[in-house]
Amino acid sequence: MRAIEVLHRYVDLPEFAGLTLIDVNQTGNYGNTPLHVASTRGNIEEVDALVAGSSNLDSKGEDGMTPLHRATQQGHVAVVKRLLQAGALPDVTDDDGYTPRQVANLLKHHDVVDAIDEWCKAQT
Repeated sequence: MRAIEVLHRYVDLPEFAGLTLIDVNQTGNYGNTPLHVASTRGNIEEVDALVAGSSNLDSKGEDGMTPLHRATQQGHVAVVKRLLQAGALPDVTDDDGYTPRQVANLLKHHDVVDAIDEWCKAQT
């Protein structure tokens, strides 16, 4: 799958209603990019395509959340791991001052917390 195919899939979503979706870093009606949406949906194939298409991994969308925040919020471990491997920063805070790890911890997504901890430990 290519990034342009993901954009075509998303054109009818409320996030992008009324917009001509032509860029992977384009923001929608609520401030989110296609990567935010793919991360929320937990669709690893779409995430991979958007990452390969040069999506901004740390773009802040609605509520100042990054795609990594959105994936952690939904408990999508595979997407969290993929975003981290691609270079997403785990210490970016949202508008409330929470990192993705803190969001996962608050929502009791312990497998996501473990995945972030393992990735951070491997970086030292």
